[in-house]
Amino acid sequence: MVIGVTINATYFTRFNQLENLVMVPVSTLNQKIGLLNKGRIDTFIHFQESTLPTLKKMGLEDEIVIADFQTTERNEYYFTISKHSPLMPYLEQFEAVIAAAVSEGDFKRIRQQHYAD
Repeated sequence: MVIGVTINATYFTRFNQLENLVMVPVSTLNQKIGLLNKGRIDTFIHFQESTLPTLKKMGLEDEIVIADFQTTERNEYYFTISKHSPLMPYLEQFEAVIAAAVSEGDFKRIRQQHYAD
């Protein structure tokens, strides 16, 4: 199986161990969709929240369907600040605001609102 993946992305342990999978690294979701639509890849991995609206904008929502696969592995995301950033003196406050936003579900709501538009 030939799978479109994002360049330098880390995916699932299970995929990395299967020898019969060919990973095709690309830069954008639109490239993944284009390769799939042209039959150059069999499938691709991307976030459903951004893929569905993109397929709709491209008029391909009836041509390309979401697979019934969800990983059980959790992906961690990180914020980083340069040591030279003007935010460094406020690092503890910055961390507290992010922690509160995560626990209150703010980032999830922002993502949902963004992709609903």
